[in-house]
Amino acid sequence: MLSHGRIPITEALLGAGAPPSGAGGEVCLHLQNGGAVLPAPEILKNGLVPLLERFSAARVVLEGVPYCFLGDRLPFYEYLVRNGDAAARFKPPACAACRLDGNCAGYPVQYRAYALARGPRAFIPDRPLEVMLEAEARCQFSCHYCFNQNTFASGAPARRGMVPGLSAAAVRDIADQLAAWGVPRLRFTGGEPLLRGDLPELMDHARSKELAVWVNTNGYGLGDPARARALCSRADNVLVSLRGWDAVSDEAESGCPGSFETSVTAARALRAAGVKTLRVGICATSAVVNNLDRVFRVVDSLQADRVEFYRPVQVKGKAPEASDLRLLVNKLLDRRLAGGSAAHIANPLPFCFYEEDKVNAVALGSVLAEGNNRFVVDPRGFCKPGYYMDVDLGDSRDLRAAWDSPFSRSVRSGELLPQACGGCFYAGKCRGGSRHAAWLNSGDFKAPDPLSRAGRML
Repeated sequence: MLSHGRIPITEALLGAGAPPSGAGGEVCLHLQNGGAVLPAPEILKNGLVPLLERFSAARVVLEGVPYCFLGDRLPFYEYLVRNGDAAARFKPPACAACRLDGNCAGYPVQYRAYALARGPRAFIPDRPLEVMLEAEARCQFSCHYCFNQNTFASGAPARRGMVPGLSAAAVRDIADQLAAWGVPRLRFTGGEPLLRGDLPELMDHARSKELAVWVNTNGYGLGDPARARALCSRADNVLVSLRGWDAVSDEAESGCPGSFETSVTAARALRAAGVKTLRVGICATSAVVNNLDRVFRVVDSLQADRVEFYRPVQVKGKAPEASDLRLLVNKLLDRRLAGGSAAHIANPLPFCFYEEDKVNAVALGSVLAEGNNRFVVDPRGFCKPGYYMDVDLGDSRDLRAAWDSPFSRSVRSGELLPQACGGCFYAGKCRGGSRHAAWLNSGDFKAPDPLSRAGRML
């Protein structure tokens, strides 16, 4: 099955600067069991993700590697791991608490002492990586494709102003719950979160609970250097949204004069203020994709650490064309080959809408969307799988119950994976594309994404 055979993971391979010649196609990277000399465990842990990145042109299988060695990159690479063979393996008692215990045979026997020393630090808990909190319903923009129109601002962006939003006490309670649960990160988004006057105090409360704090903003008020510095002192990661590549194209989507200058000035102010990580997010409308060189000139001038594109979600009948997304994939690949800053498609997209290996190279799949590994609390206090999914998982006063709700579990278990996706190499990352798009198209969350190969045949 594997066109380039099996390659043992050794310390020499982990330390190499490039994969072996011809390592495209399908490759099995494996830890030898039994009497073989294996890499020191910490060398393997630290070198595993860089190794996978070097093999990004291949369809890689990781054989015999414990899931927990992938650390915080597990959601992106979990689908590659094959560690169910119990031969010459060791499982310490702490593994019984891991959410992947049933899929994992444990450690190579040579790592026995290391495994026992790690103890409970090693297991992977069943909890989200983060919660995205729509802390403010209002926004000064009226973007045509705004996700909120599918949920609390149903029908029109103007309805956001009619939603009172969560109280400060409710937001602090959410942070307290996350800290007690061990969820590492709280993201403040909206609407526009910086319209909320008490946001600095709420961010300070989250930080006091040792939560990482991320913020998604359109840049409101951040042209003021003092406000930019204040945000940078509290936020570990800031995403600034764009909608176009100049004032005219940006306003055409935002519906607000001056939107481009607001966001660009904010991004520059954040960089000048020493922001830890600056991301730029932009919806991949047809206009954006067909002017991507102009978009990247703007992004590069902002010195963004990363740019992420979003497949437009169907809002009021507005849906993307697959041809635009194919062009986006190819342009992102060209940028990657040219050594540009990191850029990817961040929300669900069926890999089979185009050439799967190409899409995989530039898309995150569904692992961080639609209830997979994280969820959203909106201004009504509803927990929902994603920004644009109006599925009520439960009340924000009990986040664990929302995470354990039947719909939430069906998302994470793969129960909603379309039958046509069975056996696909990328099923664990792509997850069949968007379950929301499938539901909009057919009324069935288990149906194929309309852009998928199976969806186009319906």
